[in-house]
Amino acid sequence: MSAPQLAPHTPAVPPKAAAEEDPRLAREVMTAPVVTVGAHESLWSAWTMLHGYGLRHVVVVSGSRCVGVLDDRQIALQWPLGALKENPVTAGELVRARLRCVQGDTPVCVVAQIMLEECTDAVPVVDSRGEIHGLVTVTDLLTLLAQDEGHPK
Repeated sequence: MSAPQLAPHTPAVPPKAAAEEDPRLAREVMTAPVVTVGAHESLWSAWTMLHGYGLRHVVVVSGSRCVGVLDDRQIALQWPLGALKENPVTAGELVRARLRCVQGDTPVCVVAQIMLEECTDAVPVVDSRGEIHGLVTVTDLLTLLAQDEGHPK
């Protein structure tokens, strides 16, 4: 017996139609301020920031410009022995080569679509210069959904 073939995910409502119905914007749901780490800094620095603040994501910056997002799983996979073994990889080397960011006036449904397309659980919110202003995570979107259903935060 063969496994059933699964169709690729397709949204029930096209993003443009959803955006017209739901005007909520990225800046309204994003987490801000965000914790950042320099692209040249060690994985230990990124790990320390994540766990020091009790977060899952840290934004990697070069100057004030966003170059990527690291999560605790990426660091753990790259560096399974943690502080027991030195790792020369920097935060900037571990981030994905291609990063999609949004601006604050991007509709939330477009942010969710980016998450689906990029298989990511966090999208940076930047200004026109690429400077970080916030981060929209899956948790932010779930919180929004729960509030919409009448459940308090």
